[in-house]
Amino acid sequence: MGARRFGSPLDSEIEVLDVRGKPIERAVVRPVYQTEVTLNDRDSATNTLRIFAWDGVGIGDYMMVGREVVKVVEMPRGPDSDIFFRTYRGQRTTYFGTTPEYHSVGQPVYKVEIHPPGTSFSPNGYPLTRVTYRNDDGGVLYGKDSHLDFIAPEDGEYIVRIGDTRGQQGPDYAYRLLIHPPRPDYKLILSPENPNLPKGGATVVNVECERYDGFENAVDVRMEGLPKGFSATSTTIEAGETSASILIQAAPDAITPSQPESGSIRIVGRARIGGQEVVRAVEPDNGARVLTLMPAPDVRVATDRQEVTIHPGEEIMLEVRANRQGSYGGRIPIEVRNLPFGVQVQNIGLNGILVTEEDTSRKVAIRCEPWVKPQTRQFYMVANVEGGFPSAGAPITLKVEPLYGGHSATRSARARR
Repeated sequence: MGARRFGSPLDSEIEVLDVRGKPIERAVVRPVYQTEVTLNDRDSATNTLRIFAWDGVGIGDYMMVGREVVKVVEMPRGPDSDIFFRTYRGQRTTYFGTTPEYHSVGQPVYKVEIHPPGTSFSPNGYPLTRVTYRNDDGGVLYGKDSHLDFIAPEDGEYIVRIGDTRGQQGPDYAYRLLIHPPRPDYKLILSPENPNLPKGGATVVNVECERYDGFENAVDVRMEGLPKGFSATSTTIEAGETSASILIQAAPDAITPSQPESGSIRIVGRARIGGQEVVRAVEPDNGARVLTLMPAPDVRVATDRQEVTIHPGEEIMLEVRANRQGSYGGRIPIEVRNLPFGVQVQNIGLNGILVTEEDTSRKVAIRCEPWVKPQTRQFYMVANVEGGFPSAGAPITLKVEPLYGGHSATRSARARR
C-alpha cells in the first residue's frame, strides 16, 4: 500500500483477518537456543548485534530478536566482534512480515526453527511465537509503507485491516491500497554506473537485483557491448540473493574508449519466471556510459591457484600475493568478492584480510557450509590500496563438489592444508 510515499503522514499497518476478525497464522517460530544482546543497544537498521554466546548458531540460521525474524550471514570473528545479519541497502532484512526494531542490552536472542501454521510442540522452555499476516514496514522498496504477501489458507472471504502504528488518525491520513495477484519480476542496477579501471588491470562492479512480488529465482548476468581491449566475466545472482559481482579487465594496450563505444555497454540479466525466460537489461543513462582507464595500479594481486575445489563442510587454504608497484610500500587491505552464500573467508580477524608493510602475501582460510549446493563460480581478490585506486586480480574459479567415497570433510581439509 502507499501512504508516506505519496506525502501522507500515515505510518501504516496492514493486517489480513478471517471473516470473524481473527488473525490468520502464517508460520510458527520455535526457539531452540537462547542468548542475549550485550555491550550496547542497537537501532532498527544496524546489520549486527553483539551477543553473549553463539556456540549453537550458524550461517543461514534464522534468529528472533524481539518481534523480528532475521537471518545470519556471518558469524562473529572473535570475542569482541558482532554477529552479522542479512541487510539490503543499509536496512536489516526481516522475514515473514516482521519489522526491524530497536534492541537493548539484555534482550533475549533466540535461534529459531520455522514451521507451518498450526504446528504444535511439546514445551521446551522457550516462548513459541505464532506469526500472523501483519506488516507495518514493507522494507527498503516501500519505506515506511506496509507491504504484505498473503497466501489464503483456503478459498473464502477475508478482511483487510489498516491502521496507524502510533494510533493516530485524521482527514490528512490518506492511503492507497492495492490488492493484486503476485506479479513476480526483477530489476537490475549497476554500481558504479561508470567504472574506472587501472591500466592493464581489472576492477569489480556490483550488480544489484530488486525483487518484486515473491520473485526468488536465480538471475544469470553478463555484460555486453564492451569496446575492443576490454572483457568481463559473467555471474549469477543466487536464488534469494540481492547482488553479485562482475570483473572487468583491460588489456595492456587498451585505451579509454570514446563515448560512442562505451555508450553501448549494458548489463543483461536472464531469469525464469512462470516457466518463461524473462530478460532485463541495464541500459546506459541517456545512451552514454563512461568507461575510463586510470594509471597503472600501485598493487597487482594474485593467488597461488586459479582454480580451487571445496566440499560442503570443508575448509581450504589459499595464498593471496600482493606485488607492489613502483615506490608504493604501504599496507594492503584485501577484499574477497563474489563468493556464493555459505562460502566465506574465515581467518580475517577484526581488521579484515591485511597484507602488512613487511609482507607480500597472506594465507586465508575459506570455509564451505555443509548445506551449500554443488556449483561452479568465479570470485575475485581486490587490493583496496589506502589512498589509491582499487585493483582486482584475475578471476579464481571455485568448484563446490559433493563428497564421494565416504571420506570426511575434516580429513580432506587437513590434507589440503
